[in-house]
Amino acid sequence: PNHCDCGVYMLMFIERFATFGGSLDPPLESQQSPRWDSHRTLRFVWEDISLFRREMTKRISDLGAQQAQKAQPASMTISK
Repeated sequence: PNHCDCGVYMLMFIERFATFGGSLDPPLESQQSPRWDSHRTLRFVWEDISLFRREMTKRISDLGAQQAQKAQPASMTISK
């Protein structure tokens, strides 16, 4: 289902590579034609992408709420 989520797939791959790239066996630089899918630690499935998308959406929403709260004038804050 990578017909509309190519950016999310790329972010997922970058996260995996940043996490596990240094410990690949054999190292990518030792391979004549390296393939990311030949390394189990770099593989992911659609369910991983779905979870990644939900987590990213929540992070963005939380950061937006924090930013909106900081931007709110002091006289407009509601105290309980």
